[in-house]
Amino acid sequence: MKRPSILFLYALTFGPIPGGLGAKDHQPELPALKKEVSEVKAIVPGGWMILAQASGDLNGDKKDDHVVILSSSDTQNDDVNFQRILIVLLDEGGLLKVDAVSQKSVLSRFSGGIWGDPFESLKIERGTFVISHYAGSRNRWGFRHRYRFQDGGYYLIGRTEYSHDTLSPESEEKDENLITGRVIETKVDEKGEKTRTDQKLKPRPLIPLGTGKFDEDGFLELP
Repeated sequence: MKRPSILFLYALTFGPIPGGLGAKDHQPELPALKKEVSEVKAIVPGGWMILAQASGDLNGDKKDDHVVILSSSDTQNDDVNFQRILIVLLDEGGLLKVDAVSQKSVLSRFSGGIWGDPFESLKIERGTFVISHYAGSRNRWGFRHRYRFQDGGYYLIGRTEYSHDTLSPESEEKDENLITGRVIETKVDEKGEKTRTDQKLKPRPLIPLGTGKFDEDGFLELP
């Protein structure tokens, strides 16, 4: 089952999208961010709001760090491809220090086709943070990206991509561990028959947070 194109689904319902997902990505001018703040909400510049926030230890010092996703607070007039901003804040003994910023890790609210906003969740678990998206129409799609702090930066270490037909048993899922090279693919055909492959590939080079771009199907293209 071929994963559906967000551009196709959106155009099917709402018509063509000038400057839409098939066009060059629009990156808003990054607002001035403070380098250190006393609380998470103090990082939010004017015209922005917190879309999601997660807390937990990211660097092994047993202190609560924070990952925040900012979105335009003007939900009526923000641009079709106005991207969200992801910020990593580390606890530095009472102050929260900005340790990483990415404008390329979270889809815009217009990128989910008929479903609407594709952003699903942000979590910190086992020393990593995980960003999840889910959207589509009859054909639903989604993906999860897992990032970990190592070698002085934040790197993509795992990703899961999946799609399913809401009116049939058909589905596909691919889970990739970029550290070990293990790739597990599961497919269910129109008769409900499942096939599963488990293979070990050559591990990828470390992929920094913010590297790559979302393709017109909404999936992150990696180098």
